[in-house]
Amino acid sequence: MLRGVTPPDRPTIRLSSPGDMAIAIPMLLGYHPEESLVVSCIRGPAVDLTMRFDLDDLPLAADLADELARRIEIARADVTFVAVFTDQRPGSGVLPYDALVE
Repeated sequence: MLRGVTPPDRPTIRLSSPGDMAIAIPMLLGYHPEESLVVSCIRGPAVDLTMRFDLDDLPLAADLADELARRIEIARADVTFVAVFTDQRPGSGVLPYDALVE
């Protein structure tokens, strides 16, 4: 660790719609997620926690929901944003991973 070096200020992201959050996720993670479930916790005016999970490696939906609820509670999130990044196309009017997000 370097002594006397302070990390750069956190960037300011202004969000005016859920679509803006979807665009901001790659910046929050530092890369564009693929085949991923991303959960971001917003507390006050700041994105406080962003988690990414591989869609192929997810546990059962109930187990994942319990774990996410625990992490969101610890983060004391005011708002939680859930996004799926996938190449799968919607089928019969149903979005891919719709049940998982629910």
